[in-house]
Amino acid sequence: MIILTNVGTGDILQVTCGTSVASIGVHCSWVDDNAGTVTPGNTNTTITSSTSPTTVSPAVTSGHQTNIKTLTVRNVSATATLITISLTINGGTAVVLMTVTLQPNYTIQYFDTLGFEVLDASGGRLVTPLTGRFCGEYVHTSGTTHTTGPQTNTVRIKLVGGGGGGAGVAGNASNQAYGSGGAAGGYAEIVTAVLPNTAYTYAVGGGGAGGANNANGANGTNSTWTGNATNGTVVWTAQGGANGQNMANGATAIFGAGGAQTPANTANSPTISVGGTGGSNAYRVNGTMGQSGAGGDSVLGAGGAAIAQSAATAGVVGVAGTTYGGGGSGAGGNSNANGGAGGNGVVIVEEYS
Repeated sequence: MIILTNVGTGDILQVTCGTSVASIGVHCSWVDDNAGTVTPGNTNTTITSSTSPTTVSPAVTSGHQTNIKTLTVRNVSATATLITISLTINGGTAVVLMTVTLQPNYTIQYFDTLGFEVLDASGGRLVTPLTGRFCGEYVHTSGTTHTTGPQTNTVRIKLVGGGGGGAGVAGNASNQAYGSGGAAGGYAEIVTAVLPNTAYTYAVGGGGAGGANNANGANGTNSTWTGNATNGTVVWTAQGGANGQNMANGATAIFGAGGAQTPANTANSPTISVGGTGGSNAYRVNGTMGQSGAGGDSVLGAGGAAIAQSAATAGVVGVAGTTYGGGGSGAGGNSNANGGAGGNGVVIVEEYS
C-alpha cells in the first residue's frame, strides 16, 4: 500500500529515467479519502526524452489521504533505460521504492495488494532474478558474427573444431590399399562476461576434405570465439582434426597411421578444453583383405565407419564424419576411391542475463 498525505507540501510519487529515451508511458489509479468521502481517479503521464524526476501522482489536498491502487510504467521506446520509482514525503528526501532496467516493451506493475512486478514484452511475469536468467541458445554452423541480446551479460560458448578427412586409395586388380581415418575436432567451453547488444566474432571450423584417390585427407580447421566484456581481442580455440594418411597399394601386410589425436587448446584458460579422438589406423593383411581406418569421435560428432574387405573388391569411398567435428574414414579396395570428409565444427552460444 502506498499512501500519500499532505502535511505541508504534500507527498508525491515520481518516475525517473536513467537515460533519455523516446517514450515511457505511466498510468496511476488512486482513491482519495476526505474524512470518509472516497473519490476515485487516475493520472496518465508520458515521459519523453527526459532524465529528470517526473511526478505521476495527483496533487494531495491538505487533510486528504490518497491511496495508490495501481501503477504501470511501460517502456514503449526501442532502447532500455533504468527506471527509478520514488516517493518524496512532504518535500523531503526521496525514498526509492523500485529500480530496474526496463527493456523495450517491458512493464513495471504495482498493485495495492500485490506490490511490484515486472512483465516482459509478451506479458509474462519475470519471477526469476533479473540476473542469471537463461536468455537463449544459438547454434552457429556458418556466419562470422554473433550479437548478444539486450539483457545478456554472460555467455557459455561451446566450440568444436572441424574433423579431419580420411585418406583416399588407388589400387589395381591384384593389389589393395586402405586409407587411415581423420581425427575428430577438439572441444572447448568458455564461460565469460560479455556486453549486451554487442557483436562478437567467431569462426566455424570446416571439416577436411577426403583424400582423392591415393592422397591424404585434408586437416579440419579451427573453431574460434573472439572477445569478452573486458578484452575485445582475446581468442579461444577448438582445434581442427588431423588428416588421415594414405597407403600405397600392394599385397603385403602393412599398417597406416591414423590422424593424430587432436590436442586440447588451453590458451586463455577456457573453462573446459578436451582434444578430439585420433583417427584409427588402416591395415592390409594381403592383396585381398584389410580394413580402412575409422574417423575419430568428437564430443558432439561421430567419426565415419571403417571400410572392411575380405576379398578383392573395387574401391569403396570412405564414410564422412557426422557434425559436429567427427573425422572421416579412409577408403578401401583395389581401385581408386576417395576418403570420407570430416564433419564441420560448430559454435554454440548460450546467453544469460
